[in-house]
Amino acid sequence: DYVGTTDGPKEPKVEIIHIPLLRNSKTPFFYLLAFLAAYRAIKKVKIHIICTESFVWSGLVGIFLSRIYKIPCTVDIRANYDDVIKYYYKLIPLCLKRALIERLAKFVLRRCSHVFPNSRYNQQKCIAYGVDPEKVSILSPGIKFADVKIPKKDTEIFTVGFIGRLIPVKGVDYLLKAVHYLVYDIKFTKFKVLIVGDGPERKSLEELSKELNVDGYVKFVGMVPSTRKFEWISKFDVLVSPYRTLPELGMVNAEAYMCKVPVVAFGKGGHPEPVLNGKTGFIIPIGDYKLLAEKILFLYQDNNVRREMGERGYEFVMENYNIDKQILTLKKVFVNLLHIN
Repeated sequence: DYVGTTDGPKEPKVEIIHIPLLRNSKTPFFYLLAFLAAYRAIKKVKIHIICTESFVWSGLVGIFLSRIYKIPCTVDIRANYDDVIKYYYKLIPLCLKRALIERLAKFVLRRCSHVFPNSRYNQQKCIAYGVDPEKVSILSPGIKFADVKIPKKDTEIFTVGFIGRLIPVKGVDYLLKAVHYLVYDIKFTKFKVLIVGDGPERKSLEELSKELNVDGYVKFVGMVPSTRKFEWISKFDVLVSPYRTLPELGMVNAEAYMCKVPVVAFGKGGHPEPVLNGKTGFIIPIGDYKLLAEKILFLYQDNNVRREMGERGYEFVMENYNIDKQILTLKKVFVNLLHIN
């Protein structure tokens, strides 16, 4: 934005100091080392707002620094940590980890200046933790619509797609089992599957596709640049999100709707949020690969429903995930915090 002065509009002096807090370190030493790194940075440059990406890792550091320097600290919530914590510190019982996460969440979120959850689900969790609703603003990653160029679909064959990192939580093995069920039980073969992305599970997934004898229907595309993401999604007739955990958001679902592609996702209770069950796609029970196959077949058989779901998804995303709206939310909170401070 630009500010008005007596000499005309001038660009405001805003500087962002990024502190890379040991990306690959999730040990107890993380907190001490992160605190020292941030402390040294703040001593060198006057900081007006501290922004942290998680109450689990950097949020605790940010809270202590905000108390020392008496400056606002905001905290983002970008994941469902009840599920994410399963994959860290596996020697610790899950019930104990969840209890610790809840205590940490309450401590950090109640003491920060403002919380930016990425979904309604996380917004409600914040309020349940005792955070003042006035201090909670939903902030989704957002999509910059002006930069999205959607090419026309370049293939006639019905195409099922997945896009994302190939890790266990993404549940791509369920998609392969659904393909097997379609081919050998339902006897439907007029389709192909594009799996876009890479990760530690790729080799085992390729082996599974051969074991299931569906490798002739499945193509592993590998990693693609983010600049070509929409180019690949536009090749799909339906996007599949077979996550093992409960994804309260799943931004790839919103990105599919930018291409007017309906989504079939694992979830429950209105999650993932971008998918409006029966309107923009389907939400089915986690792990039910047979029902996943049936929904894929249904969307193949009814072109009108598939097109209508894609159109509704596009309208929903335009209304709720426009990055300009997210920026205005962020700006309003920051201006208010600076004014109070």
